[in-house]
Amino acid sequence: MISLATVYKTLEKFREVGLIQRVNPITETARYDAATGPHHYMVCVKCQAIQNADNLVEEPRVSDSGQNGFHVLRQQVFLHGYCQACKEKIS
Repeated sequence: MISLATVYKTLEKFREVGLIQRVNPITETARYDAATGPHHYMVCVKCQAIQNADNLVEEPRVSDSGQNGFHVLRQQVFLHGYCQACKEKIS
């Protein structure tokens, strides 16, 4: 048996070293993704399911020119709507 605290500490350590990234699209619930590069998501506003949206979103062009002293470290796009199952329930 392994404690839940150990699992979350391990996940946070993996995040710190860049093996995974934390995804928080709607709630404070910790969600993690092994895809650490620019990555885009579809998030269901009803059941909070998360799916990849890379095939739906062209790569946003972000200028990292240092304007106003801001340096971009990471970017994510979240598309909020209804997943197929929730859409069928409300139709």
